[in-house]
Amino acid sequence: MTSERLEEHEENLRSLLRDLQTQLTHTLPATDEGELKRGVCQAERKLERAEIEYSGLQSELKSAPRHFQQEYSLTMARYKNQMNSIKRQLTSYSSLSARHDLLPKDGELTNFGSVQSSYDQLLANTDTLHRASNSLARAQEVSSETDYIAVGIIDDLSDQRQTLIRTRNKLGGFDAQLDQSKRLMRKAACESAQTRFILIAIILLELLILGIVTWFKFFKH
Repeated sequence: MTSERLEEHEENLRSLLRDLQTQLTHTLPATDEGELKRGVCQAERKLERAEIEYSGLQSELKSAPRHFQQEYSLTMARYKNQMNSIKRQLTSYSSLSARHDLLPKDGELTNFGSVQSSYDQLLANTDTLHRASNSLARAQEVSSETDYIAVGIIDDLSDQRQTLIRTRNKLGGFDAQLDQSKRLMRKAACESAQTRFILIAIILLELLILGIVTWFKFFKH
């Protein structure tokens, strides 16, 4: 991961999201119905670029330290929610543009009465599809936030597991050192007992020699 590339992706993403929000808030509402479709297409292309920058930002974060990924998870979730919200609004404008295209043009009003019921049914189907799209987008937002939270929890558990493994290895080393110390203490105790036995034997031998010398010196004559 390079911080320069990460910052570049994030700055591009922020800029695109700001432009899209401006389009949705000011530009598209004031756009003539005849030009609405073109404005929506431009916004959709800009949203595709934002999604590419978001994917690049995700790729850079994959090689970042784990604690940095955890700190950035909520930021990534906010970016994802912004893009989903923009996508929903663009879907609404696309539906509005499609309705405008379906309206009869000048010179076609003579046939309008015969297709009115079909047009009403199409509008109802469009509204249903739009509501389903919104529900799906909200479910995707919840899923995205849940994924980021789950990744953070898994990373925390992985860190704790590594800590426990290191602690267990250290305790295993302490056990080995303790066993070695016990063996050394037993060996030292055996050597000490042998030394005491040898000293006692030497003292007894010296006493025996001293008794023999005394006997020869005083009782032999």
